[in-house]
Amino acid sequence: MPQFYGMNNKNTPLSSTGEQQADQIGQYFANIAISKIYSSPFRRCIQTAAPTARVSGKQINCENGIIEWLYGKLPLIPGYMDVVIKGMNIDGELSQYLELKPESEPIMTIYIVRHGHRLDYENKEWHQMPQFYGMNNKNTPLSSTGEQQADQIGQYFANIAISKIYSSPFRRCIQTAAPTARVSGKQINCENGIIEWLYGKLPLIPGYMDVVSDYPIKVDGESLYDPEKIPEFVDVLYKRTFQFVQVFENEQKKGTFVLFTHAATVIALIHSFLRSLEKQFEIAVGSVSKLVKYEVDGAWVLETLNSCDHLDTGAQWAWGFDRLKEGMVYNATQDIFD
Repeated sequence: MPQFYGMNNKNTPLSSTGEQQADQIGQYFANIAISKIYSSPFRRCIQTAAPTARVSGKQINCENGIIEWLYGKLPLIPGYMDVVIKGMNIDGELSQYLELKPESEPIMTIYIVRHGHRLDYENKEWHQMPQFYGMNNKNTPLSSTGEQQADQIGQYFANIAISKIYSSPFRRCIQTAAPTARVSGKQINCENGIIEWLYGKLPLIPGYMDVVSDYPIKVDGESLYDPEKIPEFVDVLYKRTFQFVQVFENEQKKGTFVLFTHAATVIALIHSFLRSLEKQFEIAVGSVSKLVKYEVDGAWVLETLNSCDHLDTGAQWAWGFDRLKEGMVYNATQDIFD
């Protein structure tokens, strides 16, 4: 339905009958002195709670402890902002009753960014251009559109206190990361663990100095994780990405981190942090996804997925595993995370 376009299909809203029931529940509580209201963050529960919040004058406290994810599936906890903002308001008054974040702040936040628009999307012969003569034709730079997207990504992070920036060593990722490095005053740490070389080809890991010498790139070549240089299909990509995630989690216990990488790796990283393949999606160029954790040994929560609100271009050139080249199969299985 048009009004629900883009909504996660697990986050079902109420029907008109459900809305009438919610109003009647509100009437039930009209003369009861309520101290506090808790609700699962799923849309249908928030909608059910809203009339009670209005009649009691209490806010709705989103509580992940009373969520439901039966049938053995790992939880997808909806982002609080997804419930109320982004044109999906239950009504014009709800935002004053909804607490938009949990009472505690996350101890760790990860932003995963796909590189900007590539030059080879608009010019397949880009490597024949004089300024790129001699450059490896697999190490595609950004187009002018991609450079603008990189600047807008930098603006997105301008007021976020970043602890560390990691980037795939490919040129397009380094270029995308550079404005964020400048506004944050952080260096770019080239990380081979978040590179991408699908379709079974042996990896070419670009030399750091081959990228762009005037960017603040860490050039000592030390990655958190150096993958084995073997032909990589989807299952191998996932195994490698999950191994990186395990090393990353052992290395970093708190702070805010930004990872600049490629579409397939963004998807595999999100699945690996969540330890679940349940949610399949596409990732647009220049998009930002966000995961948070509230306890050191707690689970990751996917708070933002494939957001392009910061880009003038909106969502472009989205890619997902349903777009694999002919002959490639999606052979990742849940036991990768065991």
